[in-house]
Amino acid sequence: MKVPSAPAGEQARLVALEMTGLTTGLPDPRIEDVARRAAMLLERPFSAVTLIEANRQLVRFGSPELRGSVPREESFCTEALRRPGEVLVVEDARDDPRFTRLSLVRGELGLRFYAGRPICAPGGLPLGALCVLDQQPGRLSPEQRGMLHRLASEIEALIAEHQSRRQERQALMQDLRLAVANDELRLHWQPIVGARSLRVYGHEALARWQRPLHGAVPPGRFIPLAEQDGLVGRIDIAMLRKACAQAVGWPQPMRVSVNFSADWVRQAGTTLPHLVEQELARSGLAADRLVVEITEGVLIDHPDCALAKVQALRSLGVRVALDDFGTGYSSLSYLERFPFDVLKIDRSFLRRLGQEPRAEVVLRATLRLGRELGMTVCAEGVEDKEQLAFLQQEGCDLVQGYLLGRPSETILDRCHLSSGENG
Repeated sequence: MKVPSAPAGEQARLVALEMTGLTTGLPDPRIEDVARRAAMLLERPFSAVTLIEANRQLVRFGSPELRGSVPREESFCTEALRRPGEVLVVEDARDDPRFTRLSLVRGELGLRFYAGRPICAPGGLPLGALCVLDQQPGRLSPEQRGMLHRLASEIEALIAEHQSRRQERQALMQDLRLAVANDELRLHWQPIVGARSLRVYGHEALARWQRPLHGAVPPGRFIPLAEQDGLVGRIDIAMLRKACAQAVGWPQPMRVSVNFSADWVRQAGTTLPHLVEQELARSGLAADRLVVEITEGVLIDHPDCALAKVQALRSLGVRVALDDFGTGYSSLSYLERFPFDVLKIDRSFLRRLGQEPRAEVVLRATLRLGRELGMTVCAEGVEDKEQLAFLQQEGCDLVQGYLLGRPSETILDRCHLSSGENG
């Protein structure tokens, strides 16, 4: 593809960073920081600095001035990559027989100056080059050559970091697949407590993973991986099965809450209520003891289908809770349309108490709204006695958080207030 010329009348110098985004897989603002410093130290405008992706066949230009791609052999890149530890400087490409044939030089763009230091991946594989491209002849001082060398080394370090993270993620994913296949994820229970009585009302089932040789992996780390890999449905159904089986043996018939991920609810489709009915029958747990928690993500794409699932679950006698209320963008319309039994207020509401003037007003209004719609309201993330006192005063039904009990493999039959720190 022909590289178009700069906008009409523009004679500004063109600066570019040649490196492959395909090797890192993730954007990194630190690379942009290197670009800014390159522009400043080499006395070029940052507006013309860009990332150019280089692969075996093409060099891809991403800046508005260099939009397009050219074969690698028609760029400066091939010659630069032959000098993995050096800075290649071409002071005037039109006078250098190695580059006079290049389309970048003889075409409309007419690049004449090139200075670049190749970037290598861990192990020495050349990926591209940190480079300066200009329409005017030029040169680099020894100090500027040193700058270019150091900046390219910084990018190499960032690439090595990304590669290490990718390898770590791949290993984590492989271990998670094995753990799911072997049914190694455990259940932990967090109590849900009556706000005024402080009696334990029920427990929420939480998936936990003890990775061999590494220890506990936070759910915030392995659940997103499971969603990306299509494992989350298997985890949800396994947790439902274990939760029902364990709850049947509790000395008191408390309620048990189980989270269903949005991805799995969508994947399960119309079979979701049937799967829940099967697990209830398998365990012998009474349907009215089970609370299924779903988030707004279930409702956004296909609200009619989601409504049918909620109604089908409730027809079994199962209670349905809207979890993490307040984190979405159209929560009020869902409350109006969907017959939820429980409204779980996201922990972010309580965190803002005493910090943002309107937080108390919003939380009080949310509690009143839930009550007037006939829902049981549960506040999550209760970490100190001041938060608890506010919720008690405002008539909140249920509370949950580290102040009232941390997740544990055993259930609580009564609540003892803890310090609530790090909740």
